[in-house]
Amino acid sequence: MSKEAKEFILEAEKHTALRAKPVCPAVFERNKMMEATQYESYFSS
Repeated sequence: MSKEAKEFILEAEKHTALRAKPVCPAVFERNKMMEATQYESYFSS
């Protein structure tokens, strides 16, 4: 895995930890979907 990918994942994990407070499930799901999409486009670009 490239250095950039590792850093990206560390950042993502940090944000996830910050957001680990209970939120409305619908919002949580939407955030998860959006993150997955960003993740996909990040690695496919």
